[in-house]
Amino acid sequence: MLAGCGAGTDADPEVARGAALVRDLGCAACHASSSASGLGPGWGVLEWGEPRPLADGTTVEVDEDYLRRSITEPGVEVAAGWDPIMPMIPVSDAELDAITAYLRDVSGG
Repeated sequence: MLAGCGAGTDADPEVARGAALVRDLGCAACHASSSASGLGPGWGVLEWGEPRPLADGTTVEVDEDYLRRSITEPGVEVAAGWDPIMPMIPVSDAELDAITAYLRDVSGG
């Protein structure tokens, strides 16, 4: 079971759908819904509206656009301290909406 998967999912079907997608697409194999690290950073470290340092020395604001880019173009804006190993997994815009709703929920954004 995905840790933290129930956070807010009862009240928001989009969050529940996002939780199911990150489980079914295998995202949770590398990312934790907490701040714990795996092969990739835990989603609990995301601070909405705050700058996130990137591996190339720049920063980006943590928001839905950043998460969408990170999912659809995982090698472009790599978080500082991480290698660009995330595979590109094709998802629809509706799936991206659900996944980002879930990520925002588990990060407390």
